[in-house]
Amino acid sequence: EPSNPEPPPADSPLWGLPNLVATPHVGANTSEARDRVALVALQQIFDVWAGTALDPRCVVNRHLFAS
Repeated sequence: EPSNPEPPPADSPLWGLPNLVATPHVGANTSEARDRVALVALQQIFDVWAGTALDPRCVVNRHLFAS
């Protein structure tokens, strides 16, 4: 399960558990997820070319679009 924050801070009591096995968060690392991400990215490119508004959920650096 992912933690919040991820990864847990160095002083988290989780690190002291003898049965803890910590692995990277790869829950979305499937071929289906990669296909969906690729399609969303491609749609965003088409939207930019067409001059239409970008899906705000996909814009990470909104401050660059404000100017």
